[in-house]
Amino acid sequence: MLNIEKEAFNSIEFLAMLAHDMKTPIKAQLRALELLYEESFGKLGKETKAMIFNIIASNKYMQCLVDNVLNEYRMNKGEFVLNITNNDIRKTIETSINNIGILSDVKNQKLNVKYFGNRFIYSYDEIEIQRVIINLISNAFEYSKENSIIEFLVKNNADKLEVEIISPVNVSYKNKNSKITLNCLKAGTGLGLVICKRIIKLHKGEVDFKNIQNGYSAKFILY
Repeated sequence: MLNIEKEAFNSIEFLAMLAHDMKTPIKAQLRALELLYEESFGKLGKETKAMIFNIIASNKYMQCLVDNVLNEYRMNKGEFVLNITNNDIRKTIETSINNIGILSDVKNQKLNVKYFGNRFIYSYDEIEIQRVIINLISNAFEYSKENSIIEFLVKNNADKLEVEIISPVNVSYKNKNSKITLNCLKAGTGLGLVICKRIIKLHKGEVDFKNIQNGYSAKFILY
């Protein structure tokens, strides 16, 4: 048992070291791409500029995945601290969507964002809530049908902020695995979803993944 625990610890240490080493080249790529997008080296055509924008979004998503590994490591060691500030949830969501916009093109999917209520300023760690939103949206794109519409619902009032993403899961996948939520947690984006739970709990909030008719729902609540 001790050997298994030691191997698990060494694996986490190795992944954290690898993720840390990947941060610098990713950051360098992003800066180079941003300079290209800003036309610092010459005028770009419309299609070329659009492609560079999509590559930037893809690199930001990769940066998020690397940060997920580092955050998991810090959380396990008790070194993770939130930076709580007042933020506009609309801007946080917009930034998150822009960072992974290209993912919707893979299966020609659409993200339909709806706001309910009149309060939008809440106290939370903006970077970490962006991480939660990016992970949940990415998971929704991954498991939803082609040409589908993914509902992104934001409900707010004086007491709480509720964010829910409803995904029309691929029928064949759902029939094969009756517990779709559990299987999503175990899949490629599993680490991200586990971290989502931890981040929301650190905010003293709630998080829930559940099956619904013809799909599944991922929801988090902040107070």
